[in-house]
Amino acid sequence: MPENPPVDFVERPSLIEPVIAALIGRDPLLTVGLAAGFRGAGGYGKSTLARAVCLDPRVQQAFRDGILWVTLGESPENLTASLEDLIQMLFGERPGYSNLDSAAAALAARLDPLRVLIVIDDVWSSIHL
Repeated sequence: MPENPPVDFVERPSLIEPVIAALIGRDPLLTVGLAAGFRGAGGYGKSTLARAVCLDPRVQQAFRDGILWVTLGESPENLTASLEDLIQMLFGERPGYSNLDSAAAALAARLDPLRVLIVIDDVWSSIHL
């Protein structure tokens, strides 16, 4: 779960509501996956906006199996470990995959029946996604 927004957070419904609508405004039986992104220079509030969206009760209800937050940073050291962290948070086990491809395939296969929102924060390169 993401951290709470800062104490001086100012609600901005004009920014938050379209994101919530994009996430939960679809028929859950027809939605297989959805990718969305906030892009901009550091310090403009992208992570804060994402936190506010994740903490909205409508979003929490729509993603009943969990809302997970992963922070990568400029040079993620171990993407395989990041995927294993997600597996551990969702399923309570840490399988110990030896490479990124096998960890990604295992996570993808296990996500199929779940309604989960995964937020990947502080992405510097699309290759890390």
